[in-house]
Amino acid sequence: MSFWPDAYAEHAAGLRSFLRRRLRSRELAEDLTQETFVRAMKAEGSIKDPGRIRPYLYQTAHRLLLNHIRRPARVQIESDFGEAVELESMAPPSPDRTDDPVHEREVREAVQE
Repeated sequence: MSFWPDAYAEHAAGLRSFLRRRLRSRELAEDLTQETFVRAMKAEGSIKDPGRIRPYLYQTAHRLLLNHIRRPARVQIESDFGEAVELESMAPPSPDRTDDPVHEREVREAVQE
């Protein structure tokens, strides 16, 4: 489908903003925005109506956001032998924002559109 450049131009900024408000990280929001489009392009055969790409993109971004929040933090340290070792962080996991009424409303509106 040749609508991807237009879809990116139309929806990337909104998706990035949606993700940034929840993640508080511009870089991570950008990464997840790009991953959202990569996944959508890979699933392009299952998208029946390109005119309804916005809800699909927001739903995909929301799932990526939840996956990121639920993923345990990883910390890389150097062992006594000089090699890098990755461990799970002892920090508590990020709070799940799905109980945030503003977040729920925004996702619901995006999916409905």
